[in-house]
Amino acid sequence: MLRQRRVVKLIMFVLAFLISLIGINGWGWALGNHAAKVWLDKAELETQQITHTSLNWMSLFHSQLRGVAALFYGSQFITEDEFFKGVELMEEIENESVIPLTSVAYVSVMNSNSPDMESKVRYSTDVHGVLAKKGDLRAQPAIASVVRQALASPSQVILSPMFIDDYGKLFIAFAFSAANDNQPGVVLSLVNLSDFFADLSVLHVSNGLRLRMVERLPVGEGDREMLVEHLMVGSPDADDIVETFYYQTRSGNARWDFYWDVEANYQGGSNRVLGWVVHIGGTALVLALFSIIGALARQNILVINQVKIRTHELAEASGALEKSNEELRELANRDSLTNAYNRRYFMAQAESACARSKRYRLPLTLLMLDVDYFKQVNDRCGHGVGDAVLLDIVNVCNRELREVDSFGRIGGEEFAILLPETSLEAAYAVAERLRHKVSELSFNDNGELISVTVSMGVSHFYTDGEDALNRLLKRADEALYAAKEGGRNRVVVYGEDNSQLT
Repeated sequence: MLRQRRVVKLIMFVLAFLISLIGINGWGWALGNHAAKVWLDKAELETQQITHTSLNWMSLFHSQLRGVAALFYGSQFITEDEFFKGVELMEEIENESVIPLTSVAYVSVMNSNSPDMESKVRYSTDVHGVLAKKGDLRAQPAIASVVRQALASPSQVILSPMFIDDYGKLFIAFAFSAANDNQPGVVLSLVNLSDFFADLSVLHVSNGLRLRMVERLPVGEGDREMLVEHLMVGSPDADDIVETFYYQTRSGNARWDFYWDVEANYQGGSNRVLGWVVHIGGTALVLALFSIIGALARQNILVINQVKIRTHELAEASGALEKSNEELRELANRDSLTNAYNRRYFMAQAESACARSKRYRLPLTLLMLDVDYFKQVNDRCGHGVGDAVLLDIVNVCNRELREVDSFGRIGGEEFAILLPETSLEAAYAVAERLRHKVSELSFNDNGELISVTVSMGVSHFYTDGEDALNRLLKRADEALYAAKEGGRNRVVVYGEDNSQLT
């Protein structure tokens, strides 16, 4: 009987061992296959996004060039000044569409209806390249072709086939007709596709992706086409391609095919190694688990409980420390009496706001506020009442201001208010509202009610020139001084007639 029980236990142990071994190896295969699928799905999504983004930029650039073409179309003759004004517009288009515009040229055409069409570069931003004044456009058949098409379709922007310059860079040319009656001419703009697609900082192309772009060019009558392949991103001799994703699209009058090759090292590989680790180590792990499972289970429970307790204690301590640090940072940035920003922190906020306004050309206005006759309040009522006056003024201003506004104590009874994205007229209205609110305050001085007023100077931020913040502060201070000189309890805008603003 005992022997039978031992045999049953041995059979159960062997069955449990085999089931565990089969299960863990099946899990290894599943992990490997899942990792490979997720890896390829991520590569496909990334290539779709990059292709879509680059084509959107190219389409935007193409459509905006049509707007520039409308400026030149119908002109009798394009002067050099007109050409470079057009170049400025095209540079603005380049900044907006993230297309690396290489050079722009105005080309006059002679014998446009003849097979021996001659062309000459009149004005150009290119000094030594394809579109230089001394360059020979006939050496680039793609440019000659696009010039003919632009003259034949004066209302359109024409896209050339791709071509390679003397330095091995891949280009396309955009062309549109620039004159009709006096002398035929074409404006040409070159785009460096090699830089455009290889610029990883713009497109964020991951290592392990390889882009081959195929251009389909007609070579004769019928449906015959010539396929020209250009390597845009990646190594030319990659031999470990795992998958290739294909996208077909059009841009303007050109048809392009995108082939994205996914190499085995894309983002570190498909992580199949995890599955193999499970395969190889599975048997040893199952044996170890069966031999020590009881002791490990008990010890594991104890360790987990201790870890939970320590994790909870550490989380509480970390939260308390973070809260204390935040309070200390806030105290360091605040005036101890009024709780307004201190001068140091306010100036840092102002520097940041000026930089943002200058970068994005947003309005910014500064208010300088000073309490009228504050020394008399201190001398007559004592510093305790003076402190209460300052605190109430700060509180009433904070209630009226937005969360994005910055309110700081510059020194003594002088305060500064920064109003981001606020026009001069709106800032003046805010200043008047604050002035009225302060004048409605009253303070008890030994049974006698007293009131105070404030004078305010308003200055608007201008992005031109250097040292913009200091000029902003200086102008607001001069406006405040004018308010004081004009009788106090009033708002003065820098550079305006004071009598119209109080």
